[in-house]
Amino acid sequence: MIRLFAICKNPYLFDSFKPTLQANDIEIVQVCNDPEKAVEVYKQISVDIVITDFNWIYHKVTGPQLVQALLEFDKDARIIGFTTHFDQKVCERLKDCGAKGYFPKNESLYIIIECISVVCLGKTFYYIQEPTK
Repeated sequence: MIRLFAICKNPYLFDSFKPTLQANDIEIVQVCNDPEKAVEVYKQISVDIVITDFNWIYHKVTGPQLVQALLEFDKDARIIGFTTHFDQKVCERLKDCGAKGYFPKNESLYIIIECISVVCLGKTFYYIQEPTK
């Protein structure tokens, strides 16, 4: 079972994912909706993967700062970032910050599960949107 810590503005988002994640051996251990408290929460739990919203508008902590703070505490943290819609610039920013994966949350749950599974194996998974024809 993959143990997951979710950092998200909308705490109900991962509730909606929960049944499908559980069916794929992924357990949501904790959800935190405050990026300023996320590192402290992370220090108190044991997880395989951290998934964080990357856009923290109106908060004191930005997405890049949060990823960097998590990695300062745990250099081996497997962090996946997400945004509402696909954004290539955010994907590149996450790579630069040290995150191991990226997906847009409006994508299929199967893409999200694949991202979690691949990153848990120690690899990277950055969703790339195919250009429309």
